[in-house]
Amino acid sequence: MNGNTWYLIILLHLIPSIVYSVFFLLLVQTAIFVFKIKNPTARCFFYSLPLLKSFYSLVKGTDLVHLHIAKPLIAFKIYDPWHIWPWLQQSWLHTRSPIFSSAVALGFIIALVIIIIRWIGLYFFYRALSRESEVTYKDAPQLFVTLSKLSKAFGLKNMPKVVLTHKKYATPVIIGIINPTLVISPNLLHKLNSREVKMLLAHELAHIKRKDNLLHWFIMGIRDFLFFNPLAHFIVRLIIREKEKAADLLAVKTLDANPESMVKVVSSVWWFLQERHLKPMPSGGTSLTTNQLEITKGKTTHERIKWLRVFNKETNLSVSKLILYFVLLTIFYWIQLIIAFPFLNKLYIIN
Repeated sequence: MNGNTWYLIILLHLIPSIVYSVFFLLLVQTAIFVFKIKNPTARCFFYSLPLLKSFYSLVKGTDLVHLHIAKPLIAFKIYDPWHIWPWLQQSWLHTRSPIFSSAVALGFIIALVIIIIRWIGLYFFYRALSRESEVTYKDAPQLFVTLSKLSKAFGLKNMPKVVLTHKKYATPVIIGIINPTLVISPNLLHKLNSREVKMLLAHELAHIKRKDNLLHWFIMGIRDFLFFNPLAHFIVRLIIREKEKAADLLAVKTLDANPESMVKVVSSVWWFLQERHLKPMPSGGTSLTTNQLEITKGKTTHERIKWLRVFNKETNLSVSKLILYFVLLTIFYWIQLIIAFPFLNKLYIIN
């Protein structure tokens, strides 16, 4: 690729991708606040929109031919009342530098190599972890009885394979999508009482029921594809945070338990990790505490505990309610266009 090609990639793909992620995250966050959307599954869905729009914009790019005076809009697009985009286009193309182009090309190659190595490393790490020390009914009968009852309560056809790990990655985690494996520390099981173990297992089985590993790997793939966009990393953290809340919600609902019981489990696991100075689980599986920040500062854990304590079973989500939320988001988007209608004959669209 020559210098012009790299400049066009940056101008027509990378920059629009970042701009769209910023615009849509602000739009989604405002809609969540205005419509008071509390259900974590709905919030997961809406937080995924700026990530998907950013990915689509990166792949599709911005066609110079479509930088035109605005016509009636039929899709989510960004308007540009100050003509920043045409100015950026012209100024960017007139300040080309071979050194800059070479630096961008080298940066992309290095980033690609790091991402490939990271994914290969995660694959072998989780592959080894899932085969570390498999246990059977004879080894832990009480654990298997509880797990069997919970699997039936969640409507799972098969209960997951159970593996005990003595590594410093002690957070419980579900590995795999088709044939999931529950990896858990025996020290953690001894730390918790029987009711806490039941809630802990219910949380992990909720991840299996919700197919969270499929979602997790999907958003991780998009995040790495958008490695140049710092907001993509932030959005993924928001989705993971809501995903954990959704698993808590499903576990409490399925067992018809008091949310305070889940609060005790989250608190106990977090303090267990703190006391033993254990490492957080590398990103790639769904676990009770997957975020680095939860291990170091506990900020997201405390926020999650606070949410559980104001838990309301009315936060249950139906398909019709999710569709309603999306319709409201669309209406909200059009309202801000109507407000800007007097300027539409002067606007450019980033297509």
